[in-house]
Formats: sequence, structure tokens, C-alpha cells
Amino acid sequence: YLSEDFQLLLKDWYSSWKENKVVFVVVAAFLAVQTINGSFIFAMMAPIMITSLGTAIFTRDEYSGWLQFARTLPLSGRQIIGERYLFILLLDIPVVLLEWAALSFSAPDSSQAAFAVITALTITNTMTAFMLYYLERFGAAKLRIVTMITIIVLASIGMIAVDLNVGGSLPTDTVTLSMMFIAGSFLLLLLSYALSVRHYSQKRG
Repeated sequence: YLSEDFQLLLKDWYSSWKENKVVFVVVAAFLAVQTINGSFIFAMMAPIMITSLGTAIFTRDEYSGWLQFARTLPLSGRQIIGERYLFILLLDIPVVLLEWAALSFSAPDSSQAAFAVITALTITNTMTAFMLYYLERFGAAKLRIVTMITIIVLASIGMIAVDLNVGGSLPTDTVTLSMMFIAGSFLLLLLSYALSVRHYSQKRG
């Protein structure tokens, strides 16, 4: 017997693998490039691609009518909405850890590698918080309009931060800065989750 939460995760994982194998191949290619040359250029790309995959799965759920069906199941809003955030985190965190290992192996400065990876996780958490709330609040059709803009803006911010750090333009205490980034992004995730659950409950009620 599998719990409802695990069944939801299994459904999304199966859909991701069945329909988007090419994304996993591209992410693996980015990680391989980073392992070989230690470049920070693609530091944002692999995590952002895997986050986009997660949001695409939930967009498909709305178009296929699965969300309407889910509202007839004995599942709470916290379960349905919470699984979305958990699923993307379970995609993001392994990719970020692999990226950290790749950069630590090949990058000349381990502290710069750590900052790049933490910045990438911060960007993907921010992207998840915004896009999942936007999906719940405005629907899949409107999310598609803003998806590419969101990716370009957040990826650019992340790459600029990493480039400034490599160039020595950021404060020397990057550890504190990194912790502030990551803590803020997880707080944003919690706020997004709470607002999404509230909106889901209002629609269901």
C-alpha cells in the first residue's frame, strides 16, 4: 500500500520520465560540461531546466483535466499543492548536488563553486515559488505567457551574481550572503505554498 502523497509523486515522476527524457539528457550534458571544464557559464541552466520540467508537468495536468478529477478525490489542498512543491524540490536538489560535485572537481576556486550552486538553488526556489503560485492563481494558459520571461530574468540575475563573485565585486563574506539567499528563497517557497493552498481551498469551496 502506497500513501496518497507517494502516489502523487510517483504519477508526476512517471509523467516526467515518459514524456521528457530529452530534458534529463540535456541536464546530464550540462553537468558533464561543468565536470570537464569547471565553467560557471552553465551554472543556472541545469537547475532551471529541471525546474521548468516540473512546472510543465503541472501545466499538462490542468490541460488534461486531471486537476478537476483530483478535486473529487479524498485529498486535501495541502496534499495536492504540497506535492507540487515537494516534487520540484526532489528534482532540483539532486541536480544541484551533482552540479556542486562537478564544479568542486574542476573549478579552480571551491568557494566560488559553492556560491554558484547556492545561487542556482536560490534562483530555482524563487522560480518555483512564483510559477506554482501563478499557475494556481491564474491557470496554465497565462503561465505559459510569462514562463520564458521568468526564466530569462531569473537566469540573468543568477548569472550576474555568479559573474560578480568570480570577478571579486561582491563582499568578501560570501558565506553570509549565500545563507541569506538560500534562507530567503525557502521562505518565499513557504509563502507561495501557503497562498496557493488558500487559493485552492477557495476554488474548491
